[in-house]
Amino acid sequence: EGPIFTEDLIRENEEFVIRTG
Repeated sequence: EGPIFTEDLIRENEEFVIRTG
């Protein structure tokens, strides 16, 4: 549970930024 967790976190973070941006 290393790279997968990081990729998922980045994907969610990008969506969050786009929604709040």
